[in-house]
Amino acid sequence: LYGTLPDALGRLGGTLKVLALGNNQIGGSVPESIGNLSNLELLSLDDNAMTGTLPSSMTSMTSLRHLVLSSNSFHGSVTVLESMKNLTSVLIHSNEFSGELPGGIFDGVSSDSSLYLDVGINRFSGDIPSSYGNVPNLTFFGATRNGFENNTVDNITCDNVEFTIMDCSACSCCNVCCDPSDDLSSREICDFHMDSFRLLGLECGPWWMYCNEPQTYYDVDPV
Repeated sequence: LYGTLPDALGRLGGTLKVLALGNNQIGGSVPESIGNLSNLELLSLDDNAMTGTLPSSMTSMTSLRHLVLSSNSFHGSVTVLESMKNLTSVLIHSNEFSGELPGGIFDGVSSDSSLYLDVGINRFSGDIPSSYGNVPNLTFFGATRNGFENNTVDNITCDNVEFTIMDCSACSCCNVCCDPSDDLSSREICDFHMDSFRLLGLECGPWWMYCNEPQTYYDVDPV
């Protein structure tokens, strides 16, 4: 698929639950009208050529569970994510997002949900929010190749998050970290990211909703 996302996309209103357009050649920005998709649960726009910032209207997408924007050229802040109280997967690896990570991501999410946050290879800076260490069931947190402060990850985060991967300078308590000066580390660790296709069970096609039921047999481990 080529072209851009039309503003008319918002006319679908509350009828659309899945919008999966990853691995195409879509350009342009996310239209402001996307906020009208109030019942959308999965938004996958990864591996395209999209630019721009996340529209403020996304604060209305309170049903969204999975946001996949990896491998584009989005930029700016991601504070809009704090308004999405049902998010369980935020995969925005390999963009140009900047500023500080908001501490309220995953606030209000059911404690029974496994949570995934991949923000690697962006331009984030400052400290990692200490609140991340208190998020129940944060299964994966990846944030390599950013500009975070030295030793910004605290021991509580290291202890409570099942798998954390950071730049070595930012995380002295991480068992696995990225050292850009190490050729092997640069290839295998620094560029590590979640495979959204497998994580979300997108191989099911139109049966995606059923694949994500608790009894799913799909492998959702990081790869």
